[in-house]
Amino acid sequence: MASGSSWGDRVGSGRASGVSQVAVVVREDRPGDKRLVGYVVPAAGASLEPGALRAFVGAAVPDYMVPSAILVLTRCR
Repeated sequence: MASGSSWGDRVGSGRASGVSQVAVVVREDRPGDKRLVGYVVPAAGASLEPGALRAFVGAAVPDYMVPSAILVLTRCR
């Protein structure tokens, strides 16, 4: 997963402490229902809260760029 969005840039660039890797994708689980989903890998020893990450990003980007869901992964290949 590669990040090419402002969301990924803000969270993954170290501006959000405790984040090691980040990716944002558009999911369309139902035809015509597209949603942003964020995937984050915490830095070693860090604990991340999806709600806090959404609030952090929501303060920096327009609402339409804030993922509807954020999943915290234990690792990324």
